[in-house]
Amino acid sequence: MEVIFEIEEAESIKQTIELDTSSDMKQNLDKMVRADDRIKAGNETNDSCVTLQNSISSIDEEKNQESSRGSMSSEELGSLLEQSRELKDKMTCKICMDNEACIVFLPCCHMMACPQCAPALRKCPVCRQVVKGTVRAYVS
Repeated sequence: MEVIFEIEEAESIKQTIELDTSSDMKQNLDKMVRADDRIKAGNETNDSCVTLQNSISSIDEEKNQESSRGSMSSEELGSLLEQSRELKDKMTCKICMDNEACIVFLPCCHMMACPQCAPALRKCPVCRQVVKGTVRAYVS
């Protein structure tokens, strides 16, 4: 009789351990999925930053080439300056309007705040989604 009781107790302990292990594995998998989502969001943001930086570089290069030729009309110069201002406005913090926007809100991926203003925001000002995390984007 004692042997049966010990076997049942061992089976019960084994099932408890299996349930705990399964639960831990599910939690770890969930954490890995969330981390992967954050990495993907950061990569998308980094790609858009690189695109903006490339646009600024090409505009600056065009401006330098035209300046060296001396053949740029005032209208073309005004257009390039306007494009440059627009790109700088896109990269400016929409809260303080002073610093560079480099904080990406997760999960929506909007980048519109600086490191000083972002901590005070609980919801994204663009889409009103609850901010679950942030990523700092660097523009080279």
